[in-house]
Amino acid sequence: MTTSSGSRTSPTVPRSRAPLLGIEHYLPYQLALISQRLALTLEQRFQHRHAFSRNEWRVLALVAEMPQCTAAELVTRSGMDAVAVHRALKKLHESQLVAQVRDIRDGRLKRQALTKAGRRTYDDIVPLARQLEDDLLRSLKPRQVALLRQMLRQLFRESQTHWEED
Repeated sequence: MTTSSGSRTSPTVPRSRAPLLGIEHYLPYQLALISQRLALTLEQRFQHRHAFSRNEWRVLALVAEMPQCTAAELVTRSGMDAVAVHRALKKLHESQLVAQVRDIRDGRLKRQALTKAGRRTYDDIVPLARQLEDDLLRSLKPRQVALLRQMLRQLFRESQTHWEED
């Protein structure tokens, strides 16, 4: 900053009255970083075989595990916003990895299903994902892994109960 006389001054930073968060020890930040690193690593591992994004992978995996799901169900289960899910589905449809079929009972609903190519792609990536998970958990004992999974389920339920979007 410069004063009216032209001399340089350092900007004043307003002091907060609240204590610092300590973001490196803040659980949501830690979980987000771990998730981001794992997703990026998995994407790098399968990128040389399959040219799609982590959102497309997430949607592909959900369609594999929820046959005949709707886009709305994918939004709910994925934690992604509707636009991201629809973009991923569009790419997966164009790549002929996922097919869209009309619901028999309600013709307005479009259901998603893996194609044969989609199933092969999913089957090819699952071992990479499992290996990544094994690599991450290698330093933990089996009982620690079980406890971690139990705690994560509890935190997930808690987050659904108290912080669902309106």
